[in-house]
This record gives sequence, structure tokens and C-alpha cells, in this order.
Amino acid sequence: MRIHAWISSRIARRPTSVMAAGMIADAPAQYWRRVAGLAMITFIAVVGGAGTAMMQGDQGEMSAEEKAVMGPFQYTADDIFTGLILTLAIAFVFIIISATINQAADILDRTSTYRELHSAGMTQSMMHRVTVNAVMSPIILVTLVSLVLGGMLAALMASAGDLGDPMTIAVVASVLVGGIAMVWVGLQFTRPLVRRVTVVTASV
Repeated sequence: MRIHAWISSRIARRPTSVMAAGMIADAPAQYWRRVAGLAMITFIAVVGGAGTAMMQGDQGEMSAEEKAVMGPFQYTADDIFTGLILTLAIAFVFIIISATINQAADILDRTSTYRELHSAGMTQSMMHRVTVNAVMSPIILVTLVSLVLGGMLAALMASAGDLGDPMTIAVVASVLVGGIAMVWVGLQFTRPLVRRVTVVTASV
């Protein structure tokens, strides 16, 4: 996180990006805890999606006699896939709640900083963009890293056909897009808190 913040500050083109990088650099462990859950889910989705595709591919090649011998166990791959989807959905709920609560707590902890920035002329919308960028930037980083690491592990246990299976791609894409979008939506609920903090402190 600290290296990411340093690189982000060097390539930043907008004041909000520079300030967001500074916030990450001040508390890298704190921001890592906010995005670690999504990194784990991305890794699980890649590996689990490839494993499920491999099992379903083997199941499709079974004859009717083999399916009869297996009985209800022939649906193991489908059950695992259902469990994977439920796990991801439940994890998404916890991630969005955690990210929103942590961001709200961070805003309250930085009340004096928001007061000074608002007094200096920074708008509430710009301050909100800083807080959102400080979370979304690490999220994109860890998601891409987890995607690469999960793909490397999945490549060791699955064939190229399994990795290119539409189901695998759909699961991974859903995790990436859905996870990032849900965290972003959750952070939008902190916008009224930024407005309330700045209004209250400005009136004192």
C-alpha cells in the first residue's frame, strides 16, 4: 500500500488524487484491511471458477451408466458452484458494510482536517472524491494482483479450455465488476456525513 501510494502521488494529475495518495501513505495498514477481503474473494472466484468448470467438464463427458452409478454425487459440481456463488454474495455484503463503516469512522476521525480544508475553499464534493479515491485506488490494485495470482494457481490445476470456459469467465467478471461497484456504491452513503461534518464545524 505504501509503494502504491508513492507511485500514485508521482503520477497523479489532479489534487484529489494527490490527497488520496497522501491518506493511503499515512495509514497503509488501515487501507489494506479495507480491501483485503475483496482480494481474497477475487482469488477464490478465479480458482473456484476454474475448478468448477473442470468438474463440470468431466461430468459432461460421463456416460449414462456412469451417472447412474454415481447417483446424486453426479451433481457435486453444480452444488459446489452454487456454494461458490452464495459465498461470494455473502462476502460482498460484508465487504460493502465494512468499507462503508470504516470510511465513516475515518471521516469522523479527520473532522479537523475536513474543517481546515473546507475553510480553505475545498468543496464538499471534492472532499468526498478524495475519500472515495483513497479506497477505490487500492481496491483496483489488489483486485488485479489477486486476479493474476489466482489465474496462475488455476493454470496449474486446470486446462486452457477450463480457464476459457464461459462459466469461469462469467464468475470472474461478476466478481471484479460487482465487487468494485458495490464498494463504490457503499462509499456514496458517506457523502451526507462529509456534508454534515463540514457544515457543523464551519458554523462553530
